[in-house]
Amino acid sequence: MSDVDGRRLQYHLRLAGGGPQSRVWLLRERYTRHTAHRAERFLSLLYEAALWAEPGLLPDEDEVAAAVARADLNAIDAVYLPLDRAALGILHLPDWRDKVEPYITYLSQDGSCGGGAMHHRVNYAYWHEAHHAYRGFDGYFTSQGFPFLATQSLLEAAVISVTGGYPPKSTVRLHDGRTAVVDSARWTGDGAPDHYLCRFSGDAAEHTIRADEIAGPNEPPLTAE
Repeated sequence: MSDVDGRRLQYHLRLAGGGPQSRVWLLRERYTRHTAHRAERFLSLLYEAALWAEPGLLPDEDEVAAAVARADLNAIDAVYLPLDRAALGILHLPDWRDKVEPYITYLSQDGSCGGGAMHHRVNYAYWHEAHHAYRGFDGYFTSQGFPFLATQSLLEAAVISVTGGYPPKSTVRLHDGRTAVVDSARWTGDGAPDHYLCRFSGDAAEHTIRADEIAGPNEPPLTAE
């Protein structure tokens, strides 16, 4: 391991031991080389909403500390798997805002947005900023919105690191010989994804591909008779 890799690992481990808010930055550092288009703020909000609805999702501090002591980032992902799944489950709902709005209402009513933890105040402000409409240079009103796809990609990469499968941006080969790029994954159980949303070269449409349609790395493609 080079000195740079060693310093990066130590930085990742420090983030891993800092709770859900630090994990937001850990996922960005591990699973993207870019800024993830503000995904860390949105992911922080999703974590808080999920934990408010189900406090039992908070990872056990001793389990996290043990994984950090072993310098095992995959074990840390495993400890955080229930929380990551819960946050990802919110995003996979067509009415995902309905799962977050009760938490925002709670913050406004109990005063946490004004006097509570910093991340509570930041998440409350972020929710409203993302919905705020402003006039752009073209004269039309628009809003900041949420970095939905970037955040979904971070969570899917973390969940797939534990359950197996192909993370977003992976190139997969089907049994019929075609290749496709994974946009996102979907689950119906606790294991690896059951199917993927993919795009083929030269085709802008998104296609649903079952996991069993994807050939393994050592499988030859099927040939037509």
